[in-house]
Amino acid sequence: MKWIAELPSTNLRILMTLVLVFATGVKVVWPTVVAWEPTWEWLTFLCVMAGLDITQYTAKRVTSFPPPPPS
Repeated sequence: MKWIAELPSTNLRILMTLVLVFATGVKVVWPTVVAWEPTWEWLTFLCVMAGLDITQYTAKRVTSFPPPPPS
């Protein structure tokens, strides 16, 4: 299971969020599919996932930290 240890988890999270957002958009907009209006819970879930993705991406890419205050 070496591939699990080397899996870029942040990139996978971002990809899954993009897939869910894209699929939701297709389901809402596509004319041949029965019209569907997503619930506020679903839209909130997508927003929370996107926010977590941004937070994780940003936190992992911080390359410098401010020095700790003198004690």
